[in-house]
Amino acid sequence: MPLGSREYASDLVDVAWTKDGKAYTAVEEDASGNTDLYRIDALTGTKQLLVRGADLVRPVAEVDHDRGLSLFADGSKLLLFTNSARVWRQNTKGTFFVWDVVGRRLTPVSTRPGYQQFAKFSPDGRKVAFVRDNNLYATDLATGAETALTTDGSENVINGTSDWVYEEELNLRDAFRWSPDSRRIAFWRLDQTAIRPFYLLDQDSLYPTLVPVRTRRRARPTPR
Repeated sequence: MPLGSREYASDLVDVAWTKDGKAYTAVEEDASGNTDLYRIDALTGTKQLLVRGADLVRPVAEVDHDRGLSLFADGSKLLLFTNSARVWRQNTKGTFFVWDVVGRRLTPVSTRPGYQQFAKFSPDGRKVAFVRDNNLYATDLATGAETALTTDGSENVINGTSDWVYEEELNLRDAFRWSPDSRRIAFWRLDQTAIRPFYLLDQDSLYPTLVPVRTRRRARPTPR
């Protein structure tokens, strides 16, 4: 089986319901191999085309369909996760775009360099928050203005996401949430300064490399 094959991957998907709970969204492939996004009425099964994949082929590279489509509650905007890249075991970093369903306009969430992670619409649909380089940011969709919500992110200080242990053992990387009124964001902040690195040996290439990770040593029982 070739490396990266999804032959044994689960076919279960997270259903994205509309705000009224009467419909959900689904991705389907057309005759040309492009993937289109539909709104499906849960009662009747009637399908409504929301986004035609062919409209996104040129401006957007490959969309990560496992976690790459997020439709805003009123159906007016679509958040696309593209060009995804691996972080430890999962592809949790990449480039995000917002598709205006009515205006048929594609806008990058950020024009600054660097991968983005876990982008989310604010509940009022006016902003998108995301993580880049262990800092939290928010972009105003009307103006395109990007604001840094934290500035101390580094190799040791992690905001809005987690260290490798959470992904490896708990399948958890996304570590921030919008408040219902869209005015605040709750997030995890991890400080690894006091934790020494442990070096893993990566032997996937001809010349093995050392990969540093931070590990928390288990406390040993006190001898009696």
